[in-house]
This record gives sequence, C-alpha cells and structure tokens, in this order.
Amino acid sequence: MGGLRVAQNRPWVENLGRDTQNSTQEQLNRLIEFRQTIYDQFLTARRDAQFETLDALLLKGRIASFAWLSTAGCFQRKWPSLYDALEQGQQDVAGLQSFLVGQVAKTGLQFWSLDGSAWPRLQARTLPERESVYAPGRGFKGKPVVPGYTYSFLDWAPQAGESWSLSVDVERVKPERRDVLVGAAQLKRLCAARAGLTGLVDIVAADCKYSGPEFLREVQPLAWGKVARLAKHRVLYGRPEPKPAGSRGRPRKHGVRFAFKEPATWGEPVEELALQHRKWGQVKLRRWPHLHGRSAADVEFDVVQAQVHLERNQPPGPLWLLWLPPEPIPPTVTLTLETIWQAYDHRWRIEFNFRDAKQCWGLEDFMNVNQTPVYNAANLAMFMVNLSQVLIGHFRPTCPTFSVNDLKAYFRGRKYVTETLKLLPQRPEPIFIDQIFANIAQIGSINAS
Repeated sequence: MGGLRVAQNRPWVENLGRDTQNSTQEQLNRLIEFRQTIYDQFLTARRDAQFETLDALLLKGRIASFAWLSTAGCFQRKWPSLYDALEQGQQDVAGLQSFLVGQVAKTGLQFWSLDGSAWPRLQARTLPERESVYAPGRGFKGKPVVPGYTYSFLDWAPQAGESWSLSVDVERVKPERRDVLVGAAQLKRLCAARAGLTGLVDIVAADCKYSGPEFLREVQPLAWGKVARLAKHRVLYGRPEPKPAGSRGRPRKHGVRFAFKEPATWGEPVEELALQHRKWGQVKLRRWPHLHGRSAADVEFDVVQAQVHLERNQPPGPLWLLWLPPEPIPPTVTLTLETIWQAYDHRWRIEFNFRDAKQCWGLEDFMNVNQTPVYNAANLAMFMVNLSQVLIGHFRPTCPTFSVNDLKAYFRGRKYVTETLKLLPQRPEPIFIDQIFANIAQIGSINAS
C-alpha cells in the first residue's frame, strides 16, 4: 500500500489518542490525518455515505433504529444514504488489514488472541447461508441455538488488564468451512505478514475448540507459540518406549497414560512456578512435556496446569493449557512458565470487542437481509471497535473507567459546541472554548473524564 502516511511516519496505535504530552491541537491534527487516510485509501465506493455513517455511530448512543442514525448532527445526507452506504459501499479490507498489522510492535513478546463469535439473525429469513449458531439467552425450547452468522477474529492484545484488543483479521465462517480451519488460515496469513522480523516472538492464545488435532496439524509448522485451553476431562499419552531390537509387530503409538482427573497418572513435572497475580491471586504452574491425544500421536505438545486463587479456602478447579513453543526463540527473548500464563491471560481481551461491536457499534442493529449490506455492516462495526478503543486510550490515564458511552458523549458534545460556535459573531478565547467542551461533554456521560 503506497502513501500510508500515518503508518510510515508514526504508528497509529502507539500515538493516536495516547500521547498525553502533546497539545490538543497536535492530537487533533493526527486524528484528522488518520481520518483522511481512511477516506482516501480504504473506503472505495460510496465514501461520503460510509464516512458519515461512521461519524453517526460515534455520536449516537444505543441505536433505536437504522434510519434513526440519520438524525445525528454530522449526517448531512438524507436517510436513504444510510442504506446506500451498506448496500453499495465497498472497502479495501485487505489493505486495511495490512495497515493494522503494520501498527503492531515488531520486537519483543507480542500476544494475540483467536476466537469466534456469533451474530444471531433470527428474523432474516431470506438471508443466504445462515447456519445454526450458539447464542446464550436466545433460542427455542431452552436450547441456545438460533440461525445466524459466525465470525472468526484474530486480535492483537497489547496489554493484559485492558478491555480492548486490535482486531487485525475478521472473517465470516461460511457453512462449508470449519471455524477452526478459518482461524488456522487467518493465523497463517498473519504469520506470513510478520515473517522475517528479528528479535520477535508472537504467541497466540485460543479457547478449547482450538485444541483439537485438526487445528493443531495446520498451525504446528508455524513459527509462532500457541496456547490453548484443554477440556478438564482430557486423557493424553506420553511418548512410547522404543521398540526392543528384534521384536515383532508395529511400534506402539502411545506411552504412559496421562488423565487430567487422575493425579496418580501425572508423574513429576519438569517445571514448577508459584507466583502472585493481581487478578488470579496465588497461582501455581506446572508443566509436563511431550504429550499427545489418542487420535493424533503425530501432534506433540506440552501441558501446563494452572491452579489459581490458592489463597481461598475452596480454590476453583485447575486450568489445563496446551503449549506449542515458538521456533526459533531469539536470544533477546526469554520464555518461562509465567510467559505462557501471561499469553493465556491476554486471551480475554477479545471478548470485550464482541460486546462492543454488538451493543455499541450497531452490529445487532443493522438488520439487513442481503449479503453485501451484512458484510459491510460487520466491517464498519469492527472498524469502529478498533478506532474507539484507541480514542478511549487518550482518556484512560486521567479516568481509568472511561467507556464507549463516555466517548460518544464527548464527541457529541464537541460536535454541538462546534456548530454553536459557528453562529457567534466573534470566536471566544481558546481556554474558554476548552471549558465549554469539558462541561458539555459531561452531559450523557457515565464516568467523569
């Protein structure tokens, strides 16, 4: 992608909205530059309608209806333009993905999260390629299964403990494909995009469904580290003893049995570590190497047991994690049991993206029934998730609880004040304008900034 000024001159994720030492005007100029880059290079059809739809999402609270978005002060077109933005709009998705990947740090340890989420579409009877998706709290006769779409997300989780991650690859899972294979393809693309970087270790964490042999065989050759949760009832096997010379029959595939619910089968771990975690309390980690499942003797991995909240009288049951180490490991990076646990702790950030896309950025309110509008709605909603969390980062140093609703109230206040100032015969002093912005932004906000 040529001409990406923001990507080349100053990384968006690191600088935009997070540089509290620069003046407000410098931050505003950076935001304007970024918005212009998005408009010029990533919105390829119906640019104006799509761009104003994004602004309307930022200014409006919970979406009462799709047409209601057109009442936002920044939406200068008639309400049918909203439908044009989704039905005829186009984006350079591959270019945007490449742009976002370019913002991720290129040295040290970097943690990623892989997971999927469902978009229930019960009423869209004519929407093609719907399939049965899991949707807690919905469904029929007590079964949380409804028609809808499934999406696979691959996110960069920059910091544990923060309620956001950067979605660099989002893909819909079509009925003829398995979600774990879609996730494996996403991981391969990202690994290829970051190939050749030195002094870097990427580790991806995933949920239980990514611990099966179908996924592991696809990603085992990749240079990345992989962490996935294992079901607590699993039974694994160690390496078999070498076949005695001169003996008959085929070599054994499985060695000693290792059952998670039978401590007598575990043997001695090769590594142990006790630590104190601000979220998980007293944590004890143990690792056993060279294990495999009964149906996949060709896929070996290490198993890590994590016992958390040991300070409680009744601690919860242990977590079991699969670990495939990265290769090679640069001399500047040290991997320990604590690193594996940190990687898995970063996995939870992706859950907040699902929530924000559905509750705050219209993903559950765009009730289109054709594939192109649905595709565009998902792209725009996930783009707003990424953009909003970077903007929120500007306020978090002074207000740690600053939320998406507070961000909407802030920009809504700025929009109304800006339009009001245009009516005045003389522009007030800048310090007075800042005071007005600060006071108006409190209207509708939940947490004071």
